[in-house]
Amino acid sequence: MSLSMAQIRSVDAKWAGHGAARPGWVGYLPYPAERFAQLIAHAAGLDVFGVDEDAELIEAAHQLGMPVFRHDVRTAPVAGYGVVYINHPLAGAQSEAALEQRVRAQLSPGAILISVHSQLPPPAGAHWETLLPASDHDMVVRKHA
Repeated sequence: MSLSMAQIRSVDAKWAGHGAARPGWVGYLPYPAERFAQLIAHAAGLDVFGVDEDAELIEAAHQLGMPVFRHDVRTAPVAGYGVVYINHPLAGAQSEAALEQRVRAQLSPGAILISVHSQLPPPAGAHWETLLPASDHDMVVRKHA
């Protein structure tokens, strides 16, 4: 089972404080889902960074302590990275499909692709392993040699 960040925030809001009336318990304490994802990445030993072209978004990310670099996502390198996350950054079905095809082609063997709001269906064939079944254009797959 997987949930979107919006669903996680909704569940957190609904259950905040639940169980606090029990003696010795503080109740349910929400934790920012985005921060939890950062902690998991850190615990797994991953160096995490983002790319964007929007200076305002980059500055906002930097203020939150997230390393984001100015780069055109259409040409940003993906080879050599262990995990690549992509969230439909381009307008237009053809542009987005071309980006997703490029990322899939350049992804290193053994790397994981997390793709949400995907234009293309999950990759199939001997070179791909589904790690989390696709759900409404979201997928987690591993590329094999």
